Amino acid sequence: MKRFIFILFLFLVTDTTITQAFSSFQNDFVENEKKVYTVVEEMPSFKGNVNTWLISHLRFSKRTIREGVYGRVMVKFIVKSDGKLSDFSIYRSTNHELDTKVLRVIKKMPKWNPGKHNGIPVSCYYILPIVFCPQ
Repeated sequence: MKRFIFILFLFLVTDTTITQAFSSFQNDFVENEKKVYTVVEEMPSFKGNVNTWLISHLRFSKRTIREGVYGRVMVKFIVKSDGKLSDFSIYRSTNHELDTKVLRVIKKMPKWNPGKHNGIPVSCYYILPIVFCPQ
């Protein structure tokens, strides 16, 4: 009888420990889904050449080209764990005339390869610098 009670006690202790560990794992997973990293082991990347994509999608009026509008726009956004982009904003800009055009085009970008932390895809901030110079 003592042996039975001892085995039952071990089972209950082990079961409680496993349940707590699993609960902790679930909480970590949910927390990581909501967390947006600023630094990860593997940064997000565009599928293909981001410069080629931007050149083919940015359109400027003849006036803009004639006036030789130039400058640097840095766009900040989140690359989610599924590769979708969200939360777009101008991080820094030297030419506010370009901001609206850049944001409009960046919002149309296809999915990226997400950043990875400990080998797991996570949401991550990304800052994309775009430089315009007259040709």
